[in-house]
Amino acid sequence: MGGTKKVSPAKQEKTQGAKESKKSRKDKGEGGPSKAEITVVVNEQQVMKYIQGAKVVTIHDLARQAGVKISA
Repeated sequence: MGGTKKVSPAKQEKTQGAKESKKSRKDKGEGGPSKAEITVVVNEQQVMKYIQGAKVVTIHDLARQAGVKISA
């Protein structure tokens, strides 16, 4: 029930500097693996059939109709 101790100004500066250095490391873009770009060719007749029969055209529904598995 005591709460946290009051931190001296010198320690506050040290912790703030440590947080900023972590952010700068993150912003540099060390990053993980890059995503591969995959291209799928769909028959134009198949697409036109979908567009004419659909009220709303979404890429996810078009991919499902074409039999292509995509994810966000």
